[in-house]
Amino acid sequence: MKSKDAAGWRESFRREEDALIEKGVFTVVDSLPPGARCVGSKIVFRTKTDGDGRPLAKNALKTRLTAMGNQQKAGVDYGETFSSAMSLTSLRLLVRLAAHKAMRIGHIDVSTAYLNAALDRPIYMRVPPGMHSARPGQFLLLKKALYGLHQSGRLWAELLISVLISLGFFACENGDPYVLVRLSRTGRMLYIGVYVDDMPTLAHPADEAEMAEIIGGLNKHFQITVTDNVHTLLGMRIQREEATGAYRMHQQAFTEKVLEQFGMLQCNSSRTPEAPRAGTSGFASDASTAADISESAIVASGGGEAQHAQVQERPQVTASNFRALVGSLFWLSNGTRFDIAHAVNQLARCVESPDENALSAARKVLRYLSGTRSQGLFYPSCGNVNGGELSLEAFSDSDYAGDESTSKSTSGALLKLGGAPIHWLSKQQSTVSRSSSEAEYVAAGECGRLIVWLRVLLAELGCAQQFPTPLRIDNETAIAMLTDDGRHFPRRKHIRVVYHWIREVVKEGFIQTGWVPTEQQEADLLTKPLGYTVFIRLIRLIAGESPIDG
Repeated sequence: MKSKDAAGWRESFRREEDALIEKGVFTVVDSLPPGARCVGSKIVFRTKTDGDGRPLAKNALKTRLTAMGNQQKAGVDYGETFSSAMSLTSLRLLVRLAAHKAMRIGHIDVSTAYLNAALDRPIYMRVPPGMHSARPGQFLLLKKALYGLHQSGRLWAELLISVLISLGFFACENGDPYVLVRLSRTGRMLYIGVYVDDMPTLAHPADEAEMAEIIGGLNKHFQITVTDNVHTLLGMRIQREEATGAYRMHQQAFTEKVLEQFGMLQCNSSRTPEAPRAGTSGFASDASTAADISESAIVASGGGEAQHAQVQERPQVTASNFRALVGSLFWLSNGTRFDIAHAVNQLARCVESPDENALSAARKVLRYLSGTRSQGLFYPSCGNVNGGELSLEAFSDSDYAGDESTSKSTSGALLKLGGAPIHWLSKQQSTVSRSSSEAEYVAAGECGRLIVWLRVLLAELGCAQQFPTPLRIDNETAIAMLTDDGRHFPRRKHIRVVYHWIREVVKEGFIQTGWVPTEQQEADLLTKPLGYTVFIRLIRLIAGESPIDG
């Protein structure tokens, strides 16, 4: 090992090996049983950072021994493998509830989480270099769900959920099974979300003692680290305003990491993530992007990773660095940055064969992010209330045949709880619509699916909606197609059945459609590139603040 931190990495791996031995993860054997299979091993090195992207002051160097699961054989070395986690929408919903109900958000981190779950079948692994408890030529018989094995995530999730249920929690089976709820002794709700080994906890100050008891129960099963007031979760900064009880969420540290990775940390900022285009497809040219090309560029290193480089000519467009960039932008747009959702959706259509126009468009998104690094979500301590509870409202919109190559439209959906956004969608429709009304009808169907899901989840969280959820649409014909008794049947008879079920939901009273002027259609932001004036006005309508001061 030639790294300047070699001594620190060796010490980190020694701690990892000691922890594996203490947990009884493996036993050393001299030879394999007849017919037994063996997988390889790999040591992963990572520098842990805080919410601002700085290395931790203590134990920043992290090593992890993993199994090479790619060498496992399905049906022999593992069976069922599917394992999920709490959705980011559920996380935002919990933060919104915390702001409204004056709850504090804590955080539980389970140390070496997977290693708590026992394997359901024997797995043999080769000894990695540098181990002190075994020598080359021997083998490790794994007894716990080591990282890298196909089944490890599922085994750990099943164990954790079963422990939480034993502590009195109930999983939201129909909304999100990785969000759990329990009725406290004071009659309030306690919430815990599960995202692999990260667990946000929500409790009112009057229930903090009861939550402490629950944490004590978890500590009997797992080695955990507890934070009373969460600051960072899943790389997102969560800040509470003590004076008002409101919460803010943003991804500034991750944004700056992406900008640095792709050589745009010091670039000139842009006021919008996309340039409005005159045509109906492709990416509009943006002359200001060219100024950045001579200063910094997206280039690929030998390992396919992007790095900051000074160049004198236009960079080579490669699928590897573009795909990595789009993946990073997806994490931002799915987390807190609804304002780049449409731009990222457009870029994702080009990951197989990006050209210079696509790369230029990606660079413009980075320039926009450079000027809006701390932009995020704001959840006030009080909001739009019906009967003492937060009310859900939705906006759906669509462009028409925006993709000239396929003539398909783009659906946009925005859902707000108590006036603050908790879910958004920008997605190309799977079918070609014959008119703008049909495109809006399809978009409403996709939005209706999200409304029904969130109503179910809110009911399981103890926040059942007492009134129909308003769905704002700016196309009167589409509204008529959703609500009439058959007069518009010829307009919709050829549309796929999957989109028609929303008519039943409207009839049953779960959704109430309503017309909204185009200027107030907040989902318009998710369907097409907009000029700065319209873009900034919609940002203010949705989030109550502008992405760029001044």
